[in-house]
Amino acid sequence: MKYGGWPCLNTTGPSAGALASADPQPHLACGLMASTEALIKNETKVAATIAGGCLCGAIRYEAIRPPFRAGYCHCRQCQRALGNLFGPSIMFRQEDIRFLKGNLKWWHGRLANRGFCGDCGAPIAFKYHGAGHITIWVGSLDEPEAFRPEAHWGVESRLPWVDIHKDLPSYRTDEYLGFQEANARVPDPDN
Repeated sequence: MKYGGWPCLNTTGPSAGALASADPQPHLACGLMASTEALIKNETKVAATIAGGCLCGAIRYEAIRPPFRAGYCHCRQCQRALGNLFGPSIMFRQEDIRFLKGNLKWWHGRLANRGFCGDCGAPIAFKYHGAGHITIWVGSLDEPEAFRPEAHWGVESRLPWVDIHKDLPSYRTDEYLGFQEANARVPDPDN
């Protein structure tokens, strides 16, 4: 089954991470959403709370639940916003992220807002307008090595000499233009 151009994965129960059946159930989360176990490289290393912040320490945040998606974004907007070749990111339900110290400054774009530290300028977050989730840049995590990507997005802008995790599924932006609708359907950890 596909939703918004992405295959649907079961995120709960004994078949977590398996492709969903053609008959969607409320416990299915759509998009490249692997089970939490697939996102966390070493479960014993990850603390009960996932935390991070900016370069200067003015911003601190924590997540009370694990992310539901992780990957690399190669789109031109992320390349320019991050000043980098691609943006490794993880996605959390909005209510699962708490900012403990400082307030992000937000740049308001046409499709999304980008949160950064107003003191050091470090990029921290990305949020599509109307989405129920927030994307956190992996480099802002205290333990970025604890998470592994599961896909590449925006590959039409991937630089030809970037050769990283070619074994992962890759999607062009036009293949996931339903991302806002799909991203609005984030997994409910209580179901």
